[in-house]
Amino acid sequence: MLISLGGVFEFYDLFFTAYVAPGMVNSRLFTPESLGFFSSLGVLRVSGFGTFVFSTFAGLWVGVVAFGQSADRFGRKAVFTWSLVWYVAATAIMAFQSTGQWINVWRFIAGAGFGVQLVTVDTYLVELTPSSLRGRAFCVNQCICFCIVPVVALLSWLLVPKAPFGFEGWRWVVLFGTVGAIPYGHCARAFRRVRVGLLPRGASMRRSASSRRSNEVWRLSAPGRRSKVCPASGPPRSAATVRSHPSMRAEPPSAAACKPCAAPDWPSCSRRDFGVGR
Repeated sequence: MLISLGGVFEFYDLFFTAYVAPGMVNSRLFTPESLGFFSSLGVLRVSGFGTFVFSTFAGLWVGVVAFGQSADRFGRKAVFTWSLVWYVAATAIMAFQSTGQWINVWRFIAGAGFGVQLVTVDTYLVELTPSSLRGRAFCVNQCICFCIVPVVALLSWLLVPKAPFGFEGWRWVVLFGTVGAIPYGHCARAFRRVRVGLLPRGASMRRSASSRRSNEVWRLSAPGRRSKVCPASGPPRSAATVRSHPSMRAEPPSAAACKPCAAPDWPSCSRRDFGVGR
């Protein structure tokens, strides 16, 4: 629910593109003189408001390709939150630009933030929900996110033809989508507390231990690295431990079995090291 709330603002910023187009065109922001170096896109038959759409999806592509993997390195929650701040801030700055060139530049920057969050939301949902509930989780996420589209349409219908307080209507529509950063900050803290409370006792410790063991096996299997202990054999176990555990009926590994190896024996270590079939 809270992840979808963050995605709502992304959908708002993506879908207002079509609704603010008449206001932007009437402001003469996309004339060749106002577009600057974006006017060179005429070679690709992209001109006028098309440069704004081009900047949006070019930024999306860059965000997915160049920064999509950042969540694996810095953490899902941190990247999810900061990508939201990223494109909200870029969109707010874009609303105050007076030339098509700088509107497109800031739209490109915001689009890169969209791309990062698109990847992060999907991976976040997969990790936080059990496999038996993932289909329903994605359905709920999409339903909540798409509910903002009629709101964008209504705001644009009310504001784009007008200029409240001397400020063009399309700029008001753009700015309304940026106010979500403040309430989401409170939601992010609530999400952290709820998530910790939902974890079973000891689950986080078991997950961390499993991740460390998996990373060690992959590290040992990297080209050019050799280990003194074969990861498939594992550390020596006593006979009492072997007899007491139902999933370990084999004898303790001998000294010969622990000779240096360049890569693990994946078929043999899959059941023992990763718990497959338990």
